[in-house]
Amino acid sequence: MTESYNSTAKVIVLRTMLSEAAAAELIEKKKTSAFSSLRSRPKKETINLQEIKLMYECIRTVSGRYVADYLRHKVHTITVDRSVNEVIIGDARFERKTESKFKKMLNPRQGSNKIDIALEEHVFVDQSKEITIDSGGNEVSRSKHKINQDTMEVHPSKVLEDAENVIGPSMEREDAVARLEESMKGAIEPDSADLVEQFELNEIIELYVPIYEARITGPDSKVVTMRIDAARKKVV
Repeated sequence: MTESYNSTAKVIVLRTMLSEAAAAELIEKKKTSAFSSLRSRPKKETINLQEIKLMYECIRTVSGRYVADYLRHKVHTITVDRSVNEVIIGDARFERKTESKFKKMLNPRQGSNKIDIALEEHVFVDQSKEITIDSGGNEVSRSKHKINQDTMEVHPSKVLEDAENVIGPSMEREDAVARLEESMKGAIEPDSADLVEQFELNEIIELYVPIYEARITGPDSKVVTMRIDAARKKVV
């Protein structure tokens, strides 16, 4: 197999579009839902915000292209006239399938009109794919964040250096690339022959999303963590 990639990532940090005060206000509006159930909904005054902090959490997207050229064994079943006993292709002879005793009982006057043709197929695969992995190493849906000059920090490295709480990827870049490659190779049959394949990495994007994480307490001293996406101004 030929590998072609450089595991350098493009780092993007999204701007915080919500102040801490605005985040606290949003939590105040939504906090009862964190403690609600089908039977009860606590009063707002019984729920208190204990702590709120801003952190930057990484979402990594890896994209690539996979090309494969190989031979595979395949059996094709064809339908023939019932008078046909076998099909001859070159030097190979393929006999009509034998029916089970049960089917013969159901149709005593009719035999099988199916013939299995074992062939070798020449297959060419060319596909592109991307996967998105959260900071915990789990595959997630593609980010819905808008990425443009208005939403990105101009100096991402400086922002991350100055931030008190940064949650980077738990998975190494090379491991993320390997996961993508393995997922793309999964469609290749294990008994394939004369396999020639190549994987090319297109891009690695590490998107750091500002998240307000709030610790709130409710009835019976129950503690709940609420998270607000400060780039989209939404509770997540």
